[in-house]
Amino acid sequence: MFTPPNGPGALQPPPRIDFALAAKKLGVTETQLKSALGVPEQPPTQPLSSPPPRPDLKGAATKLGVTESKLIEALGLPPHPPGDPSSTPK
Repeated sequence: MFTPPNGPGALQPPPRIDFALAAKKLGVTETQLKSALGVPEQPPTQPLSSPPPRPDLKGAATKLGVTESKLIEALGLPPHPPGDPSSTPK
């Protein structure tokens, strides 16, 4: 049975992060937020062959002087991405 690429069960790309809004929620500049996360100022012009690695959120939160959970919430990220070993129940 053929399922179209965007059909049921297809992996959807993560929503784009609004860095300006997240920075405002955290009380920092967009540049400070991107720098702490290790994100380039300008998004790549070419599509990536694989998704970028998840940034060090704990380290970024420390650099910004906020909690990791506050940073995750401001970015609109799921607390534990699929495949994260800490997200599986024990």
